[in-house]
Amino acid sequence: MQQAGNGYPRYGPYQSGPTYRASIPSIDPLAPKDQYVSPPISPVYPSSLPGSQSQGQYSRPATPALVPGTPRRIHILRFWKWEVLAIILAACAMAAIIFLLAYFDGERVPEWPYTINLTTLVSVIATVFKAALLAVIGEIISQAKWSWFRKSHAVNDLQRFDEASRGGWGSLKFFLTIPKTFIGTIAAAVILTSMAIGPFSQQAIKSVTCQQANPSAIATVPITNFAAGGTFRFGAGQWRLTPDFQGALVDGLTAPLSNVSIPTLSAACTTGNCTFPSYAGVTHSTMGLCSACVDLTSHITLIPGTKTNYTLPGGPFVDASDAGGTSSPILNVQPNTLKWLSPSSLEPHNAAFSSSAINMTMIALTQFNQGTNITISSPYSLEWHPFAVTCAIHPCLRNYHGAVSNNILNETLLSTIPAIPAAEGEFSENGFHSATALRTSCPIDGNVYAPSNFSLVPRTRTIPGPSKYGPDAVSLPRLFEGVLAPDGHTNVTAPYECIYKLYWVLYFALYDFFTDYLFTGSCFRSADAPETTLNCPDQVFWLNSFWENGNASMHTVQKATDGFVKAATDRMRAQGGSMYDGRVPGEELPFDKLVVKGVGLDTTVCIEFDKWWLALPVGLLALGVLLLVVVVLDGYLDVDENGEGRLPVWKSSLLPLMYCGFLGGGGTSWRSVPEQDELEKLAKKEKTVLSVGDGSVGFIRAMA
Repeated sequence: MQQAGNGYPRYGPYQSGPTYRASIPSIDPLAPKDQYVSPPISPVYPSSLPGSQSQGQYSRPATPALVPGTPRRIHILRFWKWEVLAIILAACAMAAIIFLLAYFDGERVPEWPYTINLTTLVSVIATVFKAALLAVIGEIISQAKWSWFRKSHAVNDLQRFDEASRGGWGSLKFFLTIPKTFIGTIAAAVILTSMAIGPFSQQAIKSVTCQQANPSAIATVPITNFAAGGTFRFGAGQWRLTPDFQGALVDGLTAPLSNVSIPTLSAACTTGNCTFPSYAGVTHSTMGLCSACVDLTSHITLIPGTKTNYTLPGGPFVDASDAGGTSSPILNVQPNTLKWLSPSSLEPHNAAFSSSAINMTMIALTQFNQGTNITISSPYSLEWHPFAVTCAIHPCLRNYHGAVSNNILNETLLSTIPAIPAAEGEFSENGFHSATALRTSCPIDGNVYAPSNFSLVPRTRTIPGPSKYGPDAVSLPRLFEGVLAPDGHTNVTAPYECIYKLYWVLYFALYDFFTDYLFTGSCFRSADAPETTLNCPDQVFWLNSFWENGNASMHTVQKATDGFVKAATDRMRAQGGSMYDGRVPGEELPFDKLVVKGVGLDTTVCIEFDKWWLALPVGLLALGVLLLVVVVLDGYLDVDENGEGRLPVWKSSLLPLMYCGFLGGGGTSWRSVPEQDELEKLAKKEKTVLSVGDGSVGFIRAMA
């Protein structure tokens, strides 16, 4: 080890002697490097240190000896502890941003005190994230400069590295002037890109219009599982539909003529937008009517002895011989029991026809060829073809998915189940029986039951208050009844909530209206009108719905009957009716309105988390972690044969320049590499002053 002139070991490139002021000799920049003289930028120690030499107010001490320490390789992480904590803080800040935005994603914009909003909070956290990340990146660039100078480079590079560690402008200059250092270049790019952290974090928050549940809103849609209303008795064993019921059915049949839907049903939704709980996609089920139609065109025959009269076996006929007049119908509708038709001809709707007491059969001339080889052209200018169809109008369970949007109830019919007429009980003197259907996936009190576990249904039911029973909730018995399962063979004891029934009185009134009034009549061609104009008498004007301007087909007939049965179903639902009506004390007629309750939605402003905008901040965090790991590993692996580190961890400290400066001669020997914390301990014990004048500038020791 080299010894100072005063007997102490050397701790730096200090010059022996009593010099108390640093002088900067002139250096010829063109001279060879081996002729350079290191500037004597030599800090001095206070005179209180052992071996110091006083020179008046200022003094220069001899270099103190350093105590040998443990190998720094083991403790490399302690030099980076604050950066590790900073990167952890940055990671926590980013995690907090992601958690907040994910938590409020799709939720109403939070209302916090002091006008604080989510955007402000995210902006504050993003600022913390950016500050923590840049603190780490700045130290990484600073440490990179010491590695950079392991080889010969311009002294000005020190300035470039220092500027790069301080902000964006310095990083940009560094990026353009020193592109060959891998760690420094990436770190500078991180600092440049970090300017977008704030805007990108705020872009991840979007305010969108959304709908949120309003607990106080009213949301109900009417249904019925006991259709019995809408009739009146006008004689012994005689019932008819009420006039308003009849008008609704005619409206439903004629609506397809103008491609409009008659709004016969509405939901109660105070917010204008409501949803209803669904089970297997079904939000509500109701008793109603369904239609099933079968093409009978192949059964059309020419009436013997005629050339233009076509008929069905035992059914209606059309006559194409009259070019204009009322003697020959070109559309004929009649009720028909279809006893002549085999059940196999009604597939796949055999179950619907077998459970129906109401059906109609239509035969007509149409321009739409249903596949027959019969073509009629005379006495017409257009070609016409005979067409026949039969439709069953039968009671059924209708399963819907529905919601209210902008105060309009939108329903989609998902499935239907034919109702089976009872074999006995509840019969009229006319031979009609109530028709019953069973809902096989039946929600009760939040649970869904099937025929296999109907025995688990609670035997009591709770009516929430206030109700007609009083202001408080009451417990009432739950009733059960034996019914046929949809297979038509299995008997099931089911709760009333799962049974849907069309009362025989209403069934009889519907049959009477259909057969005597609605589905009976003929229409003719007018000689003074175009061939596609149908002349139907006033009492059966609605039959135009089936013909559709001379283009009658399975589609037009099915569309007309679908509109008709929907109108009938909506009317039954509007009338209301529950299986409990009249069967439990306090639930006598008039019928209660049975409804399904849903949730009202308010239109408000919600948060939408656009996660892709956080890809940049998260990517910068990942780069910061990677760079820190690389720098720490570089220091850990950079050791000599004795396990001592070759490159000290000085980072952004200026003390190494004060204490180590430029080496003179052949270099200086060290007992151990001085680390930043050791230099800081020394620096705390002495003072220095910048001396300017007499042609020299430098730091000299200030005497205590």
